[in-house]
Amino acid sequence: NSNGHDLTISREGIVSMPNQPSFHVGSPNNSGSSSGQVWKSHANAIYSNVGSHYDNSTGRFTAPVAGQYFFFHWGMTQSSSNSTADVYSRKNGSRDQIGTSYNGNGGTTGGYHQFGCSYVRTLAAGDYVDVWTGSGSIYYTTDGRHGGWGGYLIG
Repeated sequence: NSNGHDLTISREGIVSMPNQPSFHVGSPNNSGSSSGQVWKSHANAIYSNVGSHYDNSTGRFTAPVAGQYFFFHWGMTQSSSNSTADVYSRKNGSRDQIGTSYNGNGGTTGGYHQFGCSYVRTLAAGDYVDVWTGSGSIYYTTDGRHGGWGGYLIG
């Protein structure tokens, strides 16, 4: 196929290689932690990448085949009083309301406000999905344990 990854599809349309394209990466490593940035993980926080369809240099998962994909993202705002964050899932670079996480003002000094979201998207082969910080500031670490995102083909 055009992206250089091996892919086997049966006559019935079932993907057998790789077996269920999927990925799971940790929270953004500085890049993606501030407003207007795409999440990119630290190299040691890429937990799985079956089929190599997640590209950390762009922060994108590119669908190898058309289908329904399940995605999730979660994280924390930076520690401060009155902190909020708007985090979006984007399809082909366009922000929409699917996968929006809004973290409200908790009013606590030094509190880490948590958010999470899961969603299903219909993708064509070659469509890409990323996670984008629209406003606010996201807590990040090199081990990625305070947030992240991932997804997989469901049908």
